[in-house]
Amino acid sequence: MTLYQPLLQSWFKRKGLNDADSQDCAQRVLLRLLRSISTYQVTDEKGSFRKWLYRVAIHEAISFVRSEAKHRTTLHDSLLISTLSTESDASLSQELSSDLQRHLFLVAANRVEQQVSSKHWQAFWRTYVQNESAVAVANELGMKVGAIYVAKGRILKLLQREIQDLRGEVE
Repeated sequence: MTLYQPLLQSWFKRKGLNDADSQDCAQRVLLRLLRSISTYQVTDEKGSFRKWLYRVAIHEAISFVRSEAKHRTTLHDSLLISTLSTESDASLSQELSSDLQRHLFLVAANRVEQQVSSKHWQAFWRTYVQNESAVAVANELGMKVGAIYVAKGRILKLLQREIQDLRGEVE
């Protein structure tokens, strides 16, 4: 569940909720999930838990906005409810999948960064994520170009293992 809180919060922010409301709504979703997890039916369909999670999130967000709208009705609240109500499962699934992949990469990257030297991490990040030239990075970091590629390969393997472990936690 700890993987999902920041994911839900950023999703709610992108949907138009402010920081405080995004945090409140994410907490409400997680509480609702904890209360209803025993009713969740496992299926063979890939991503079914995520689809269920996002359906719960949408319903909770609509409920949250409606309850807040009793105190302050704005055009923004009406538009937000309309947008959330018309989201398709396919759209949600694709959005969640992209968000989840990005989130898993960032969590894994944070963990792996703690396991490697700063110089090797910089070599990896700059060549793989920022797409800088290995030659330029090697010159700036005082490394050989071959060492850049070795560091990059080792870190990619660590990241793949970490992401695989995280996926096991998520699914």
